[in-house]
Amino acid sequence: MPPSTPEMRNTRRFSLKLPLTVKFTNGSGEAAAETKDVSARGVFFYLDSEVAEGSPIEFTLTLPPEITLTESIRVRLYRQSRAR
Repeated sequence: MPPSTPEMRNTRRFSLKLPLTVKFTNGSGEAAAETKDVSARGVFFYLDSEVAEGSPIEFTLTLPPEITLTESIRVRLYRQSRAR
């Protein structure tokens, strides 16, 4: 396990376990995952598949009505992967 580092996040994180789909934009398919927590500035999730740091990925999750206080909202994001 990597050494503990001080918390650097400056937005509140909500512990939410939401299903999401990760698509590897290099054409190697997609994988299912689950969020650990969500904030206004990011999503923390674990993935069982190996992804090289800096690889572009796309992920999609649906925020349920309990969070949005309206209808479910589907969110799709593109990001460079980052190792933890």
